[in-house]
Amino acid sequence: MSPLLLREPSVHSSGLLTIMTSMLTTDKFSVLRKTVIDKTKTDFETAFVSDTLIYDFNTGETNKVTFVNDDFPLENWFPVAGVQIHKKSVVAGLTQMFSLFNALEAKQLKGELEKLVATLDEEDNPIVTIVKFK
Repeated sequence: MSPLLLREPSVHSSGLLTIMTSMLTTDKFSVLRKTVIDKTKTDFETAFVSDTLIYDFNTGETNKVTFVNDDFPLENWFPVAGVQIHKKSVVAGLTQMFSLFNALEAKQLKGELEKLVATLDEEDNPIVTIVKFK
């Protein structure tokens, strides 16, 4: 076994706290959420900074990544509640109805998603989103 991540410098060396959370791991890559908390700041908005990272097992490279849904362009998706349903990079996640109805009212939805949400009720269960990585 070898470590995937190694913390350098020590967590005790600065006023910043870095938290790495594994969000999704497939046979090709791992998606991680990096949250940096500045303990010296009192403003919630500036104290927390988050990035989504992807670690490629083949190349050993780590890069920032953003997931975008063409039918819901203002919603940055990341697999918080995602569940890997196949080892070949297919993930299911949930999109909450309140978020979809707010976007529908603001005319931010497009395509099939706009048509689907228009037929639903705000009290319906969340929409299951299937994400396929290439």
